Amino acid sequence: MEGSQGSCGGNRRRFLKTAAAAGPVLAAAGPLLAADPKALPMITLGKTGQKVSRLGMGSSWSVDPSFVQALLASGVTYIDTAEGYENGKSEKTIGEVLARTGKRKDVFLVTKTHAPRKISGDFKASAFFEKKAKESLERLQTDYIDSYFMHGLTGSQIPMLSDPAVKAAFEQLKAKGTIRYAGLSCHDAQLVEIVEAAAACGWIDHIMIQYNYRTMDVDALKRAVDKASKANIGLVAMKTQGGRMSSRGPASRRTSRNSSPRGSSRSRPRSRPSSPTNGSTPS
Repeated sequence: MEGSQGSCGGNRRRFLKTAAAAGPVLAAAGPLLAADPKALPMITLGKTGQKVSRLGMGSSWSVDPSFVQALLASGVTYIDTAEGYENGKSEKTIGEVLARTGKRKDVFLVTKTHAPRKISGDFKASAFFEKKAKESLERLQTDYIDSYFMHGLTGSQIPMLSDPAVKAAFEQLKAKGTIRYAGLSCHDAQLVEIVEAAAACGWIDHIMIQYNYRTMDVDALKRAVDKASKANIGLVAMKTQGGRMSSRGPASRRTSRNSSPRGSSRSRPRSRPSSPTNGSTPS
């Protein structure tokens, strides 16, 4: 997960309010770590039905084991990582901490893999995703992944969501017990179209999207989030403090003055909160 995150279940209004609140949550991280774990609010993660902490942890930077352990001690139960974060080191660190502390069954663990940008006629979806998932399992020192994402989906990859072979690949992973749920992350210029496609395809359980003050009042994105909410997809907000916006992204549809200034960089806060509420993942 890149940037701060939050989730709001299947309720778009709650999603908006939760994403907007992620900044203050970051500022309060110090007191939070000393708080009673029971004080952390919990939320139902969309159609998964799983209860997770509204505040979650992302890990695209160099994660220190002590940081992971501190968040576990504070009551955080939603952890997001990816095969590509720090070239696999993020998954390894999180896996080592969960194995050492015996906390694996106490957390909802999300990891992600990059799907091919283009699919040729000889692409074997089942073999591809099974191989990638098994490699993540080894690094994470676990025998199952709670939710497995296609990472950073782009507009050119939208057809994958309606591809029977891709759907079958994820369903096979579920049937084998390798993963429990399927999802995707996205901060592409075609974010609206991707969210709509995820809502319509029927097999995506939850998604993580760029959602912040630059985009949350864009009508097209509001409608897309509504569709995802009605499909009971878990919604997770990332880059809630702005991050880097493409001039072609949702914000630019409102006014060109809201596009990122040249030279702006993607935000990478030290911790990334996520806050789930009914039907969605942490914001």
